[in-house]
Parts: sequence; structure tokens; C-alpha cells
Amino acid sequence: MAEALGVSYREVPDTAPGPMSWLNAQVRAGALERQTPDLEQVLGRPAETMVSRVLAHISAASTATTSMAG
Repeated sequence: MAEALGVSYREVPDTAPGPMSWLNAQVRAGALERQTPDLEQVLGRPAETMVSRVLAHISAASTATTSMAG
């Protein structure tokens, strides 16, 4: 997904050195996955995925640039 958006990405192995290395495998396995309605309640609208939001901004910027040029 990062490549499709032109974002650099570096895989971090579960055995990477450092005090938080044990957490990598847990995150990948979904141990901390938890969905709540909190964000929707704060926003007052449904939450969006990061990809849909970034693509919406790219589209809006592209449209604004095109309308300024013409």
C-alpha cells in the first residue's frame, strides 16, 4: 500500500534490536487491535481509512491545481 501512495516503507523484523522489539510480533498478530466507536463520536461522522483520506486530498489538490491553470 505504501508504494501505491509513493511513501517510502521499510520492513522492521520482529527480532529488530531495541527495548520494544518484543512488541513488533504482537502488533503484527493483532494483539493490540481494538475497534471502538470513539473516533466517530468525536468526529460526528463515520471514520475513514487512511488510504481513502489521502486519495481524497490528492484528488482535491489535483482539481484545485487544474482549475487554477485554466
